[in-house]
Amino acid sequence: MMKRKCMKILILLLVLLVLGIPQKVYAYFSTYVRTKGSKEVMMHESTKFKETIEDGIKHIEITVDEDSDPVFVRVMIIALDDIKERIVYGEDMTDKWEIKEDGYIYYKDVMKENESAELTVDVDREGLEKDEFDLIIVYEYVPALFDGETWYADWDDKETIVVTGEGGQP
Repeated sequence: MMKRKCMKILILLLVLLVLGIPQKVYAYFSTYVRTKGSKEVMMHESTKFKETIEDGIKHIEITVDEDSDPVFVRVMIIALDDIKERIVYGEDMTDKWEIKEDGYIYYKDVMKENESAELTVDVDREGLEKDEFDLIIVYEYVPALFDGETWYADWDDKETIVVTGEGGQP
């Protein structure tokens, strides 16, 4: 009788073991994928900003590095209010850049590796008391995100925003 009881318990334990625990293990060993070769995956974004002044006009050039992930770029110009009201943008402003209510100037398109964008900024000096003033340019970029149909930027994710800036007299 005792042998039979032990045998039933042993069989019950084996059934539980076979049906319960190893299902995940069986699934793991029943499916596999085989590949050949390799592909280097770069997970970084890097953008260079350059300012030059020519004939009193500030030229802002933004270039996305080679092998960089796509990015979105925005620029903020910091100046005294009376100077900021006199800012005049170049022809490149109308079709590629957009000024939004938050004070930033957004490049409309996603920028991919080796692409460049330029923004020219001048100040109407007529009637100004002094000819020297600073325009501080703050540059920001974030990795471009893709939802399967379109590229978009998440400017609310403060951890992914890269900020840099330069100042200078136009």
